[in-house]
Amino acid sequence: RYVDFLPTYGTEELTEEIAKAMDELKDCEGIIIFTDLMGGSPFNVAASLGHGKENVRIVAGTNLPMLVEIVMS
Repeated sequence: RYVDFLPTYGTEELTEEIAKAMDELKDCEGIIIFTDLMGGSPFNVAASLGHGKENVRIVAGTNLPMLVEIVMS
């Protein structure tokens, strides 16, 4: 599941969208969240929502070649 960080979003909307996506995936064995920059809004929101959850991992510094490799494997 992907969450787009639209130019019109603030952190509140982003928090709602990521929380909704995580809720949809709650029955999965694990959740990996890929963000672009460590310290950016998507990373900070994901880190906040994933804090204390054993099945959530966050990867910062994601780029297009990384995503293609992940999808293909």
